[in-house]
Amino acid sequence: MGGTVFELQQVKGEKPEVVKNPVSLRPSWLLEGAARDISVLYFRSPQPQSRLVRYQTGDIGLAQEVKPGLWEEFHFQPETGRLLAYMLIQGGEPFYRADFGYFEALSPGGREVPRTITIVDHRMHYRLTVRVLEIGEITGNP
Repeated sequence: MGGTVFELQQVKGEKPEVVKNPVSLRPSWLLEGAARDISVLYFRSPQPQSRLVRYQTGDIGLAQEVKPGLWEEFHFQPETGRLLAYMLIQGGEPFYRADFGYFEALSPGGREVPRTITIVDHRMHYRLTVRVLEIGEITGNP
């Protein structure tokens, strides 16, 4: 069984909007939480001016200042270059983190993808765990 919990839409250059919300979740949860999560998972990337850093864990990363006092960090596994974590940091303290783990190919010879993604947002007070079951190409419109 399945169904639509919510749908968000964003046109380039405009703010995201809630298209469907059949279970009446707070719009702020969707626009400030879910929309940011989707942006992090699919659209964020280091910019050319980002700084190369090595963390105490041995991971390597790229850090960039988004605006004064707000930093993004991308943590990579040194051997494979896989993205392990994404963080937003303000005042030296991380308040948002996405961890990517359990990489494996979902089809024979396919690209390895994270099977589990965990997002912790301390400002919105939630933890989200995504378990990737399948990734496939969509052709045409439904």
